[in-house]
Amino acid sequence: MLEDIKARAEQQARLMASKQRASQPNTQVKEPSTTCSKCGGKEGTLNIWYEEREFTKLVDGEPVKEKRQVKCESWTWCECYYQKRVLTASRITDDFKEKGFKNFSVDGRPLIVREMFEKAKQYVRSFEGIRKQRRNSIALLGNPGVGKTHLLMAACNNLMAKGVPVTYFPWVETWNEIKDDFDLLNQRVNLLKESELLFIDDLFKGRQAPTPFQLEQLFAIVNYRYMEKKPIMLSSERSFADMLKIDEGIGSRLYQMCKDYTIEVQGDPFELNYRLVEGD
Repeated sequence: MLEDIKARAEQQARLMASKQRASQPNTQVKEPSTTCSKCGGKEGTLNIWYEEREFTKLVDGEPVKEKRQVKCESWTWCECYYQKRVLTASRITDDFKEKGFKNFSVDGRPLIVREMFEKAKQYVRSFEGIRKQRRNSIALLGNPGVGKTHLLMAACNNLMAKGVPVTYFPWVETWNEIKDDFDLLNQRVNLLKESELLFIDDLFKGRQAPTPFQLEQLFAIVNYRYMEKKPIMLSSERSFADMLKIDEGIGSRLYQMCKDYTIEVQGDPFELNYRLVEGD
């Protein structure tokens, strides 16, 4: 008898606990799936089909033709696979994300550096109003070590925080990656054309002169963005006068796009380059 009462009590307790759990809202948040819905994470699709082909065999020493069904296979890479590889060249690194206006010091810096700082902040404030106009871009040019890349990364981070997608195009590194993965050239160029905001860092850095192939691809990118009024953020040690000498078509388009937000820094490296000024 006692055991029956104890068993019923335990059963009643389990039932009440079950009802209590059912009445509580489910606060568990389901993590969004990162698996591609098209390929199920396989990065591609195996295509299988059969074709009728003619073969010749010997029967009693005589050639006889016959037809057979042959299994054929091919692999088609998924769009997600290309996106992963293409975006490698435009990955926003942790170091990139740390660059801000607050951690850029203008104390004791030359006037031109402070003007560059204010121009970058002004561009961020004005971006929504100018992003669909022809003159919707910014260029910080001239001496190395003055903070051009830092300030444009800071501008990118502020705009990304407002929901503006950014594609990063470091000139030297991107061309090196294209050489190592040339079959993705079209995908890379299309990404640089279509991105909402393109940051070209250290344009024409490295070689004394860019190759004809680089100029051809760059013209395609810049001309497309010029025609479609897609903004560019540009850093370079070359002035616009230098760019016009390299390729007038590219230089003139970039000049017009960046005309309202351009700072060119020229002067004594020992006054302007923070690496030389700070010494450590």
